[in-house]
Amino acid sequence: MELYNAGATSVLLDGWVLRAGITRYPLPPVVIPAHGFVVLAPSEAFVHTYPMLRQPLAPPRRR
Repeated sequence: MELYNAGATSVLLDGWVLRAGITRYPLPPVVIPAHGFVVLAPSEAFVHTYPMLRQPLAPPRRR
């Protein structure tokens, strides 16, 4: 999954949570620069398979 910041200022993801039903995935304190993006990787294997991605985030921990 890719999160894109279409805004003119950076966005801090600290405190943001993705939800799937009753499962919560808190996001780490990562900054998405203005007009930048971050990739949320579905697994550690994805991170190793696509090393060309800039700083993909490994799967978030469930809560």
